[in-house]
Amino acid sequence: MGQVTGVAHKFKRHPRGTSAKDLYIENSPDDFLMTFGFPRRDIIADRNKMPTLSQALYLMNGDTLQEEVETDENDLGKSLAEGKDDIDIVSEIYLRAYAREPTEAERKTLSRYLVAGRAAGRARRSVLEDILWTVINSKEFQLNY
Repeated sequence: MGQVTGVAHKFKRHPRGTSAKDLYIENSPDDFLMTFGFPRRDIIADRNKMPTLSQALYLMNGDTLQEEVETDENDLGKSLAEGKDDIDIVSEIYLRAYAREPTEAERKTLSRYLVAGRAAGRARRSVLEDILWTVINSKEFQLNY
């Protein structure tokens, strides 16, 4: 999520940007780590890489993702400040999340969504945040490991 939003995750009692692999897990691990799994330190084992219902609910409703999507310091905010157009911003989101450009069909659908959102009086940033949120919550992103 940090690579897609451009905002490093903040684990409990650690500075922002600390990697999960560098954490010493105590008795009360971070909620994010509890939800997405972390390998035990007393044995050599990988974490389970299959997505779960609790992970999907965390991404849809969790404060962590909301904060990363809505902060002005994320990559979306930087792209808006640089004056990039909507489709270029959406392409950047796709490249960071999926390592590919949106297909032509996706571009058309997203363009219609952007136009409809603006026609409804929504702020440009708000409509683009919806797209960012949707990409991070997509099955393709969750299975892209």
